[in-house]
Amino acid sequence: MKLLHHKILSFCSNFFVVFLLLICGFYAANATNKVEFKPGYYLIELTDKNHSPYSISAPLEFLTAESVARRQLSGISINESDLPVSPVYIDSIANVVSVFYASKWFNAVMVLLQDENDLNSILDFSFYKDMVFLKPLNVDKIFDISNEKLNLSENLYLPSIYNAKGSSIKTDLKFESSLKYDLGLMKAQIEMLNGHILHKNGFWGDGVSIALFDSGFQSTDVLDAFSHLWESGRVKGHFDLVFDSEDVFNSHRHGTMVLSVMAALLPGQLAGAAPDASYWLFQTEDVKSEYWIEEANWLRAAEIADSLGVYVINSSLGYTLFDDVEQNHSYEDMDGITTIIARAAGFAYDKGMLVVNSAGNYGSGNWRYIGSPADSHGALAVGALTILGHPAAFSSVGPSYDGRVKPDVMALGYQVGLVNVMGVPAIASGTSFSSPIIAALAACLWQEFPDRSNVDIRRAITESSHKFYYPNDSLGYGTPDFARARMLLMNDFNHDDGFLLSVIPNPIIQNSYIPIHSVSECLAEYRIYNISGQLVYQFQSELIQGYNKVYPFKDIFNSLSSGMFFIRIDFCNERYVVKLVKS
Repeated sequence: MKLLHHKILSFCSNFFVVFLLLICGFYAANATNKVEFKPGYYLIELTDKNHSPYSISAPLEFLTAESVARRQLSGISINESDLPVSPVYIDSIANVVSVFYASKWFNAVMVLLQDENDLNSILDFSFYKDMVFLKPLNVDKIFDISNEKLNLSENLYLPSIYNAKGSSIKTDLKFESSLKYDLGLMKAQIEMLNGHILHKNGFWGDGVSIALFDSGFQSTDVLDAFSHLWESGRVKGHFDLVFDSEDVFNSHRHGTMVLSVMAALLPGQLAGAAPDASYWLFQTEDVKSEYWIEEANWLRAAEIADSLGVYVINSSLGYTLFDDVEQNHSYEDMDGITTIIARAAGFAYDKGMLVVNSAGNYGSGNWRYIGSPADSHGALAVGALTILGHPAAFSSVGPSYDGRVKPDVMALGYQVGLVNVMGVPAIASGTSFSSPIIAALAACLWQEFPDRSNVDIRRAITESSHKFYYPNDSLGYGTPDFARARMLLMNDFNHDDGFLLSVIPNPIIQNSYIPIHSVSECLAEYRIYNISGQLVYQFQSELIQGYNKVYPFKDIFNSLSSGMFFIRIDFCNERYVVKLVKS
């Protein structure tokens, strides 16, 4: 339609162009009388929040204490977007059509319109502003609350959250180690980011709440890999926002695998990056169809997470194409402020939450670019790496349409260690699994620095990344180093505070590397010694100013015997010694 419009204009006379624009302006000004009716679900935006019984000076009447505390931590003031939708307006609309929920951030309500007369009644309200079509009316069930009394305080945004532990499924897995935090299968993906440095210092996410938005969490209530979460009360609640049901455990498997990257624990075999964090599980994605209503579900989940005082959101979701082609997003829409879901992610970040989102798996397709909400100004978009540190072929690229660096950072996304729905250790690929690695380690970092804001945590992750000074469209700012992120937070983002060197991964493989931050261009000298202090190898390399990746073992790996070694690195008047092990 846009292409046709441009072709018409190119062949029109100046007079006709002016006439056409005047006509278009007239219809735009009278849009409330020209809405095309389709039976289905709509988001109705309202003009104001008049007649509200609530005041921003008394936030505990409509926000939880945890939510207020998180705002205070980040220096975020309560404003009108925090106020619930006017109950007078909700009651007026509910007298006409079915109301499903109200969005305080968008000042909107989601409704079901089945009759054109209902549409006209909505358009006649003085407080009507605009409407967005979400999904056509079909056989899918959506729970109707229009005949129930709406509690216009917290419960309007907090549906009944169920928390029930099912019976445990026994597996044939044999545990040979009782070490609770043995990373096992997940070792490489965590050490690739120096996340194990956080773990060695005792930070596994305790006290930090994480919300997962996904397509379902099949069997997570009964698998041994998650039993520690239930036994310690770390699953705080779960809700299916697609059908307003308590059951997220008999739906899709995707969220199960995502959660396992963060929280699974099979002693002697694997441990997720943040098994001690607390989790809220939200099903927002309907795998049977693709409409904008799922973006609205995401918005709803984000508002609930905000009210619960959640600190980190992991969203391994992204939207570009839909079952209704008129809803398809274009690359021009990837500007961080156009789509429903990008706006929602922006609000979530502005309320003090860290929003971590998968960049998308479109890299080798016609689209190529990030999806939404990865494009959001509020989203830390995570792309996928191979174990060698190269971008996976499927990982979506940037920039955003408005030219911002996207993806923001990278993590392992090809052959990621996780647990499948049978409770068995497995591997899978996708930015869906690189995102939760970053989100979980962010929770561990936040545990160590509980007085820091979401802006600080995001900044530390970004500035610790190896291409921070030289970002590009495939790697963004690069691979975060969480040991470096700690130092940045400890030293108030002083980039001249020295750099904690480490070998990744260690025990070494042929392509293990050392990330080096250099304050200037200089020559680095490397000397590898065995445990007896004998020099076994030495070489030099030029360092650029900023972050460098050095691969010291490519040429000598096969000639090194098993055992412990030390590598001494001299550069820019600095000297570091790092221990390494060859298995």
